[in-house]
Amino acid sequence: MAQQQSLEEQFVIARSFRSDITCLDYQTPELCLAAVRKDGMALEHVIEQTYEICLAAVRQNGEALQFVEEQTDELCKEALLGCPEAFQFIQKQTPELCMMAVKQDPYALELIENQTLELCLEAVKRESDAIDYVEEQFQEACEKLIQ
Repeated sequence: MAQQQSLEEQFVIARSFRSDITCLDYQTPELCLAAVRKDGMALEHVIEQTYEICLAAVRQNGEALQFVEEQTDELCKEALLGCPEAFQFIQKQTPELCMMAVKQDPYALELIENQTLELCLEAVKRESDAIDYVEEQFQEACEKLIQ
């Protein structure tokens, strides 16, 4: 018969291993928080996500955003601050998040669903090669910026 782990043992597991919170008998918010602070990607295995747990996860690793069940603008911004690549996991692209992504990585323009002239100009201003991802209707204006 398997012996149930003590809360202290589970806390050690959560703090020591990447995503081994899956082997815990039960997950407490404290244990989950400790796990995602160690490795944000452990969020994938958190059964009951809280804002605090998600925030800690995306601060530790922006790519943990892909596992956030209820994304908010604030969580998306935090993810982008530490990891521009997290843009690919944003479920609802707002103009503000798109601009933030382009300012950090002009090539994020390729992933933007609804490009605007302002976004395209910002991307090309920062990196002229980003013009390869500019939608046709904004090409001419962006080409003038490069010249």
